[in-house]
Amino acid sequence: MSNYAAANKEAWEEAFEVHKRGRKVDLVDVLLAPEGTFLDAPVLAALGKIGVAGKAVGQLCCNNGRELLSIVKLGARSGVGFDIAANFIEEGRALAEKTELNGRFVCTDIADIAPGYNGAFDIVFVSAGAMTWFQDLGAFFEKASQVLAPEGYLLVHEIHPFVNMLATKDEPGFDADHPDKVVYSYFRADPWVETDGMDYVGGTTYPSKPFYSFSYTMETIVNAVAQSGLTIAEMHEYPEDISAGFGHLNDRGFPLSFVLLASKGSR
Repeated sequence: MSNYAAANKEAWEEAFEVHKRGRKVDLVDVLLAPEGTFLDAPVLAALGKIGVAGKAVGQLCCNNGRELLSIVKLGARSGVGFDIAANFIEEGRALAEKTELNGRFVCTDIADIAPGYNGAFDIVFVSAGAMTWFQDLGAFFEKASQVLAPEGYLLVHEIHPFVNMLATKDEPGFDADHPDKVVYSYFRADPWVETDGMDYVGGTTYPSKPFYSFSYTMETIVNAVAQSGLTIAEMHEYPEDISAGFGHLNDRGFPLSFVLLASKGSR
């Protein structure tokens, strides 16, 4: 485990109780409701294209597994979620038990996922805010490719790199009159270092253990996927924020999120 990963593990585990306090819905109630889901419309559309029924699904950086269990609920045969934070993984296990959905959860650094999972999944899912924790995006997608079965699909629903140039409302560079003002370089290479908490659920700040994240250009993302041995099938960009930091820019013509679909092997 890298020094960055070790620090981020501590910060995420520290954030667990903060997230629980900030929730406005009961996770079990949503998952048990007939139409309840934690998946956004672009993800549901992509899953509809590739099909879920009877498939094995893996999620990298699954947090508490609410999204993975939402996919299992659509008819997947099984789901396995991987995350570095032990308490979030335990919550995922409790959610699977209470909802009787076939999900298993593994506490591990993504880089250390056991070889026994190689080729295990028909679909590998990566959701909002996962990629930013990895200094080496190439290694991240190499792992995604390794755990995919032949003919399997990688589905990425992520924050658009465009937003990394903007300041959030609580940052010094934010201009309320010009919330789309470019503050940071698109090509930033240095990690972001933060100590004001990671409460994207309740929107609060708190003195936290330091955590480290990284920015990527779209070029870096696309090349990392392609160089992992996967074939990019399609990509779509959306004007909706999924970071919980730029909702004030929704539907104003800015690229705020994207979906990328890639396959392993010929189709």
